Amino acid sequence: MRLIRLLKTDMLNIVRDRSLVVIFFLPFIILALLRIAPPLYEPLLPEMILFRPLLLAMFCLVVSALAGFLMAFILLDEKDLQLQPVFRVMPFPYSRLIALRTFFILCLGFIFCLVLILWSHLIDLTVLQALVLAFCCSLAGPTATLLLVLLAQNKIEGVTYFKLFNVILAMPIAGLFLAQPYSHLFGVIPFYWIYCAFMHVEEASHFFVMGSTGLLYNGLFLLLCFKYFCQKMESNG
Repeated sequence: MRLIRLLKTDMLNIVRDRSLVVIFFLPFIILALLRIAPPLYEPLLPEMILFRPLLLAMFCLVVSALAGFLMAFILLDEKDLQLQPVFRVMPFPYSRLIALRTFFILCLGFIFCLVLILWSHLIDLTVLQALVLAFCCSLAGPTATLLLVLLAQNKIEGVTYFKLFNVILAMPIAGLFLAQPYSHLFGVIPFYWIYCAFMHVEEASHFFVMGSTGLLYNGLFLLLCFKYFCQKMESNG
């Protein structure tokens, strides 16, 4: 129950900050753009239809990262106020609180991504494919949270690192324009496999391979970030 109360407090902190509340509306603004813009430019540039999966994948990763940005700001506030030592003396492990916050951001990012995938109508896919892709993209949210808090010392630095994180989110797109096997060099970036899964929704076997790789790689990367984050917080205490 104490953990749930702390999560409610996190939500109140977000609601009080108007700049953070706006982030909740950004997925719907992006959705509107995805519904309006393609019909306007595709008649003039019909080859752009081929890039619809990449466009959708990029925006799904961005809105998931925005969800992570919300929680990162809360954690950076706690770092500024030096509240982390207080959490460590509570009657539950600090890692459990971080796990709950990570799960919350994961769920929020999943909802954001699923809204974009199902309602943008950019690509045709099954419900199962939509769920897999939404979950793959949602892993970027808590990953962003943990990396930003690990790297940044305050909220100003957090904004800078968030911009860098968004650049990394988009970098794998360049790899998809290279001939194989050179394109797979970008596979060291976990998000590359998510883009590949989006590009192969019409090929069941390829989608299964790329989707599974995206889930496993991004899930493992998130787990490593979580463990390192908890270890660093404990050692700093």
